[in-house]
Amino acid sequence: MRLVTAALFLALAAAPAESWIAVVDDLGVTVFVGSSPRRVVSLSPGATEILYALGLGNRIVAACEPADYPAAARRLPRVGDFANPNLEVILSHRPDFIVATGGLQRELVLKLRRGPVPMVMLYPQGMEGVFGNVRLIGKAFDRKGAAAALEKRMRGRVAEVTAGLPPEGKRPRVYFEVWADPPMAIGDSSYAGDLVRLAGGSNITRGVIGDYPRLSMEFIISADPEVVILSHCDDTAGAAAGLGRRPGWAGVSAVKSGRVWGDLDMDLLLRPGPRLPEGLAALAERFRRTPRAGKAP
Repeated sequence: MRLVTAALFLALAAAPAESWIAVVDDLGVTVFVGSSPRRVVSLSPGATEILYALGLGNRIVAACEPADYPAAARRLPRVGDFANPNLEVILSHRPDFIVATGGLQRELVLKLRRGPVPMVMLYPQGMEGVFGNVRLIGKAFDRKGAAAALEKRMRGRVAEVTAGLPPEGKRPRVYFEVWADPPMAIGDSSYAGDLVRLAGGSNITRGVIGDYPRLSMEFIISADPEVVILSHCDDTAGAAAGLGRRPGWAGVSAVKSGRVWGDLDMDLLLRPGPRLPEGLAALAERFRRTPRAGKAP
């Protein structure tokens, strides 16, 4: 069901209807945005990159860590880190539009919904969801043309990368680890999980509920991934050896072959923004160099 943020009713009643733009965010909430916001707080590094790509970087008055792309984003005032944005600091920047995300920010989103500032929550499902976020921001800022052009470029790059990929049964089994203890993986339904599929991999979390599910060691070992991607690895050279020391992991195909990747640029894979197609290209290139999948035990 689509909802309208209750805190905006008074403002809407006081303003001409034609001065407001209605957008629907990833929670299904209809948000009414004033004509071309000028003071934006972005709590999502991916959204920050979209704003800059649409020529709206000069509208951003503050962002959360780790917004660092493009270079101009590094100079933005901070409102806390991605997991813990500070509500008081956010409001101190007098925003007229706030972009947040889901997951760790859900509690903050609920608090912001009770305030008068228009706020959208972006939590894309798959690459199509990311394209939808580009369109949403373009609509909110009356930049539909720029958004359409950006989406076209992104889709073109995705089509270029995905041409000629092997069929499903010939793809390497992939375990994309977000956190080690307890094991947490990239789910098949998330935008990053969609990248794995589009790049030519077969995510072992297929059929598992959740965008970032917790998995048992037994489940991972029995799935026998042929590629392991680590989002949290600081020691790429020792990554395979480190996994091999986990109980039961010595016989996992990825560990035996040394295909444990900790050196991929996670900013290109885990930020739902304009650079995702380049993360897709890097991932697809790695998969192309990976032997075809055998049968899982």
